[in-house]
Amino acid sequence: MVRDRGLDADCQTNIPSNPGAASIDTDRPDEAGHSRTGWRRTWRVGRVLLVVVAVAVVGANLVRKQSIQQVGGAFAELWSPERAAAEGVGKVIGFSFTDRSGATHSLKEIAGEDATVVAITSPSCPLNRKWAPTLGRLVKFYEGKGVRFVVVNVDGDSSDATLDEMLTAAGLTGPSVTVVRSGGMEIARSMGAYATTSRFVLDGSRRLVYRGATDDQFGVNAARAAPTANWLRQAIDAALTDGFPAVLGTKPPGCKIEYAPVPMKRSGHLADRGAPMAMSSRGR
Repeated sequence: MVRDRGLDADCQTNIPSNPGAASIDTDRPDEAGHSRTGWRRTWRVGRVLLVVVAVAVVGANLVRKQSIQQVGGAFAELWSPERAAAEGVGKVIGFSFTDRSGATHSLKEIAGEDATVVAITSPSCPLNRKWAPTLGRLVKFYEGKGVRFVVVNVDGDSSDATLDEMLTAAGLTGPSVTVVRSGGMEIARSMGAYATTSRFVLDGSRRLVYRGATDDQFGVNAARAAPTANWLRQAIDAALTDGFPAVLGTKPPGCKIEYAPVPMKRSGHLADRGAPMAMSSRGR
């Protein structure tokens, strides 16, 4: 336990008496019958309680801020080609999800003609909000070029109004944007997303050519005035030419996606599988 030495000193130091001053009987009761020593003790106890409450509130806020951003370091971590391949880059993938009406949809139905960007999102994630305008600029830049942006909401606690406010402010609207409002956790799990800032780029055959951060401008408690590496944009350009970018994968900093445990039957026992599932090697 960390103790506040300044507080202890204040509570434990005795005030020296002035030899030249008149003697004051601090134990003599006042007109209301209260001891002055008692009042002093009550005041000190009250100060201690106020400090304890203030420390508790600040501590709770710090814990909350730390729990929001649990994935990644100051900036994105670059993956080796081997790591990217192990994370599904190079495979043709597919996923399905169920909307609020109960209807089932597949990636094949909503994919772009020449390239698809699957952007996991959460209105409550600070880093996701910082990167949202960059996605909006990319939507505008690639408009009419056969690129579809699929924005997948994984924040079940945020309302549609909150989500729409973020998307509109960032420019994530228009005919080339598809917003998945429900079933987002199914998609994120099937894609193996670690954070709400995860981006995935697919080419025209739905082959994954890049997964990771948008760029290197933002990080956990860190930021640059401008990015020095535009991984997502480079990946989209590569997908449009049926190629691969120089950087195949990164681990994006951001808010951790908490997946509910999925029971698996194994040797007659149920085992929890909370980690993201591996990607399919075939499209659906």
